[in-house]
Amino acid sequence: MENMLLSPIVKQAENFLIEFDEFYPFAYAVNSLNEIKSIGVYLDNEMPTSEEVLSFLTIVIKEGILKGEYIYAAICLDVLVTPPYLNNKMDSLEIKIIDLKETKIYYLPYRKTEKNKIDFLEMYS
Repeated sequence: MENMLLSPIVKQAENFLIEFDEFYPFAYAVNSLNEIKSIGVYLDNEMPTSEEVLSFLTIVIKEGILKGEYIYAAICLDVLVTPPYLNNKMDSLEIKIIDLKETKIYYLPYRKTEKNKIDFLEMYS
């Protein structure tokens, strides 16, 4: 089921990285009609931290799932982690798939090329 959100999440993150080199956490959800919807958050602070945005997105998603507005959702963050198949830290997408029962976390390491493109490596969880 999460495959429905992985592709648009990765594509949006790629666009943000190419255009801005970074991004705030963002989210998509699948609603009860099986439609993919972007989830926006509006905070009073003009320059919120990524942690504030992540926290608010998580609350909005969990409330939406409990109310039946969403079946599941995905939050994407830009993180620095060491993939299990490498010995050094790499920029990576952290994708949290949230449903009523659990949260699954996937990592997708990437490199930005000289030609302003993003090369993704192997995804792992």
